[in-house]
Amino acid sequence: MASCPKCGDSHVVHADKIFSVTEDKFEHSPAAVPCEEKELLLLARNKAFGIYTRAASKLAEATATMAQADFEFLANRVKDARQSLLEMRKQFNEHTAKHGC
Repeated sequence: MASCPKCGDSHVVHADKIFSVTEDKFEHSPAAVPCEEKELLLLARNKAFGIYTRAASKLAEATATMAQADFEFLANRVKDARQSLLEMRKQFNEHTAKHGC
């Protein structure tokens, strides 16, 4: 049996030995301090992902039935949406790495 460092309840632990049970606490832990910029970046990333997946689906559905010019137009929109998604993901990851939130 070992006590959970968060809730204090005892739990069965299947092991030969338990050396210690610890919990790291930081003065400004990410859970304790909400980060507005991170939330905005996450929303932007999710929006970019939605735009990209919808555009890619439209392209896949229409591939066999559209003219070459229409296909190229739609393919360029998918490419632009993908670039936007990659940029939003990069900004989100950089922010999270820099701020630890």
